[in-house]
Amino acid sequence: MKKEIVALIPVKGSSERVESKNIRPFHDTSLYELKLDQLKAVQGFANIIVSSEDDRMLEIAKEKGFGVHVRNPKYCTSSVPMSDVYSHVASEVEGENIAW
Repeated sequence: MKKEIVALIPVKGSSERVESKNIRPFHDTSLYELKLDQLKAVQGFANIIVSSEDDRMLEIAKEKGFGVHVRNPKYCTSSVPMSDVYSHVASEVEGENIAW
């Protein structure tokens, strides 16, 4: 059985130190969109999924053709380890809780 590689982009809508850092203007784009475009150019991923609690982040991802996972806000705090976030998203992905 061939295994597929799925990329996961966990992105929060807010930052504790820099407000709206992911979607702030950066040259003629934003850091978030720049990273999405870079990942889209990488070969070898079966799918790329953006996980966020923020509607703006998810809408940008959909516009660029990525799958989106609406993450429970509980998993978008600095007190939750990223390993818990990855486990949460993986359990939901297995259950097909992804919008394409």
